[in-house]
Amino acid sequence: MIDRLDGISSVPGMPQIVRSTPQKFFAAVEKSSNSNMLCEWWGELYFELHRGTYTTHAKLKESNRVAEFWMTDIEFLSSLDVNNLISSPKIEEMWKTVLFNQFHDIIPGSGIEQVFIDAMEDYTNLLKLYTEEWERIREFVMPDTKSFVVNPYNWSRRQVLKINDDEEALVEVPGTYIGVVSLATTADKAGAFVLEDGICLCNSLIKAVFSLEGRLKSLIHKPSKRECLEAGSMGNRYVIFDDIPLFWDAWDVMEYHVETRQEYHPTSIQVVESGPLRSSVKITVPLGDHGDLTVIATVLAETPYLSFKADVSWRAAHKFLKVEFPLSVSSTEAQYEIQSGFVSRPTHANTSWDSAKFEVSGHKWHI
Repeated sequence: MIDRLDGISSVPGMPQIVRSTPQKFFAAVEKSSNSNMLCEWWGELYFELHRGTYTTHAKLKESNRVAEFWMTDIEFLSSLDVNNLISSPKIEEMWKTVLFNQFHDIIPGSGIEQVFIDAMEDYTNLLKLYTEEWERIREFVMPDTKSFVVNPYNWSRRQVLKINDDEEALVEVPGTYIGVVSLATTADKAGAFVLEDGICLCNSLIKAVFSLEGRLKSLIHKPSKRECLEAGSMGNRYVIFDDIPLFWDAWDVMEYHVETRQEYHPTSIQVVESGPLRSSVKITVPLGDHGDLTVIATVLAETPYLSFKADVSWRAAHKFLKVEFPLSVSSTEAQYEIQSGFVSRPTHANTSWDSAKFEVSGHKWHI
C-alpha cells in the first residue's frame, strides 16, 4: 500500500500526498490562514457503523485477549532475568503473531473464511510457543520447584486457585511475585442450598437465589443489604435476535435488531459443587433449532461476585445470542474495558448520538 502511494504521487492528475504524522498535520492546520474558522471537537469521534465487529467471530476476540495475558506472563518472567541469560528470539516472534492478528480485517472478524482459519492456527501455535517458553523460563527461575504461583500484576491477590484437577486452595499472593506461598485460611464458605422454590448460592458477601428453572431471582450484596436486580425482573435471561444487517454481515448489526427479541427459558438447574471454597449449579437452556446452552454459575469463598460460564452448541445463522441482567443501578453512562483502558457509553437514548451507541465493546468487564 505504501509502495503504491509512492508510485502514484508522480502521476499527473493525482492528488499530491505526503506521508507525515498527526502532530505535523494539525500543526500545519493551525498555521493556515483560515484556522480561526475551524470548529473544535472534544471527546470521541464515534463512527456510527460497523458495530457488528464488536462481536463477530467472538473466538478471535477471546484468543487475542488470552494471548495478551500470555505475553504479560512471559514478559514478567523474562524481566526477572537481569543478566539476560534467558532472552529468546521466540518472544519477539510471539509478539509479532499477536500484533499481526490485531490487524484490520483479522481481529474485527470481517475477513474471509481463510483469514479466520489462519488466525486460529496462529493462536494454536502461539499457545505451543507460550508453553515451551514458560517451561524454559520456569526451569531457570524456579529450577527446584514444581509447584509455585505467579502474579505478574502490581497488586496483591487473594483468591481460590486450582492446585490440581481435584483440589483447590485459597492463597494470598503479593504483587509482582513468583514463588511458593502458604495456603491461606478463611472462615468464609461458599455454599449451595436447595430451597422449596429454587437454589441458593452464597458466601459471606453475596447471596444469589435461582428459580427451579434456573433464572436468577435475586442477587443480594450482604454488607450493604442491597438487591442488585431491578425490581420485578430476573437475571440470567437468554435472548436471541435476528442478525440481518442492511449491507455487510460481518461488519454491521442494525439498531432494529432489538425488535426481534425472543427469550429462551432455562428448563433445569442442579447443584454440581457444594463448598467449602466453591459452589456451583448447572443450568440447561434449550435454544430450539438454534442450538443448546449449558451454564455453570459459581460462587467462591471471599469473592463479591457471581460468575457464569456458558457452553453453547450453536447451529443457527444470522442470529444473535445475548444474556440479560437487569440491574437496580441508576447511571447515565457505563464504562467498558478495552485493551489499555476503557470507553464510556450512554445507558440511555436521549439523542440520536446516544441511540447510535447501542452496541458496546468490553473485553473483561464493564461498570
